[in-house]
Amino acid sequence: MGYRDGDFDEDDYLPEELTEEQNLELFNENHIRDKDQLISEMEFHRDQLKREAENDREHTAAYYLVLIKLFDSLIEKTGRTKLFDRLEDWWAYSYSISSEGGKVELQYYKWVKYNNEGEVVSGHMDQSFVVINMPCRLLTVEEYARLYKVETGTVRQWIRRGKIRTAKKFGNEWRISELTDVPQRGYRAGTYTWSEELTDVPECYEYLKQPGIATLSQDPDNTNLFHITIGRKNSGYQVLDLSTQEREKLELFLITHPMVNYLATSVAYG
Repeated sequence: MGYRDGDFDEDDYLPEELTEEQNLELFNENHIRDKDQLISEMEFHRDQLKREAENDREHTAAYYLVLIKLFDSLIEKTGRTKLFDRLEDWWAYSYSISSEGGKVELQYYKWVKYNNEGEVVSGHMDQSFVVINMPCRLLTVEEYARLYKVETGTVRQWIRRGKIRTAKKFGNEWRISELTDVPQRGYRAGTYTWSEELTDVPECYEYLKQPGIATLSQDPDNTNLFHITIGRKNSGYQVLDLSTQEREKLELFLITHPMVNYLATSVAYG
């Protein structure tokens, strides 16, 4: 059977745009909207992590012990915290866990649009407020070594080589987030950010002075070659090549500088 001209219209191929009411309904279905749901979601993911811990070879048992304990504490604190019984339209709760700790946020979305399959097409979160914050403990090198069953000398070497990026220096002493697993073999890309002009910058790092973001990665074809990509607002990107020694020295500078933050990986829900 053939088709005549006019049997199809271009609009027949365009997905039907959902109404604001339909978008809001999908938003409510896919976001955490009350305290009971928030606690239930956290308990679900905590139990999921317990199951993952039995077979995961990427992280140590000590790491999972800290992570699950942090989840327990966040759940307990959420239960004791007074939260809104009912949120207004386009408001939702979310929670996240990272090496900095656990937190619950209240977020307002200016708009979110879905397709007919219920998938997010676009959206804009306009405001976010931290309502519960539970920082991770900062351990001394000795405490970290005992928790993760490694030598203190090994920990200090990891810091010097830029392998423990969550380390913070207070005077002459290092402190490490308890939710920092021991480094794995090989190199992993990392990102650092700073929002103000850096002070006390050696002449060799003058290119880092202006506020920006820096990502370090290993060359896929040469394991002794590293690249640092520096982005600055309204001034594009700059890429530099580094040797292993230069990369380690640079990361130690970034880790040590009090105005620079390592962009720690977080697990967010909501």
